[in-house]
Order: sequence, then structure tokens, then C-alpha cells
Amino acid sequence: MVGCRTVGMGPMPWTINSEIYPLWARSTGVATATCVNWTANLAISLTFLSLTQLITRHSELNFHERDFRHYAHFINSVCIL
Repeated sequence: MVGCRTVGMGPMPWTINSEIYPLWARSTGVATATCVNWTANLAISLTFLSLTQLITRHSELNFHERDFRHYAHFINSVCIL
């Protein structure tokens, strides 16, 4: 089934990219777009793990802090009653 193959756009960006330039500038335009695509992919690949660890660490700390606040609020409410 072709419909279940992928979530992304598939080859459409490359097809559209090769058709929007005039014939005399097509090779330069596609080469530039390919270079930008590879550079962006490299930047994402190099920073993904460190950013994931940073976000996870802060999310975990925020979760524990929020959990502690709920627990403290519950204890405070019970002690006042």
C-alpha cells in the first residue's frame, strides 16, 4: 500500500524544487538546495542527542518539582484541617 508507506512528503519537495527554476539556473538551484538540506541534517544530527538529554533532564527536574509542590500542598491542606 502506497498510502501507508510514509508520513513525509516523499519525493515531492525534490520534484517541485527542480521545476521552479528556469532551465539555465536549475543545476545551481538544486545543488544549493541539496547543500542546505545536507547542512541542516548534519546540524540536527550533531545536536540531537545533547539537546534531548538537556530537555529530558530539565523536564525531569520540573516534573519532580511539580510533584513535590502537589505533595507539599496536600500535606499543608491535611495539616490545616
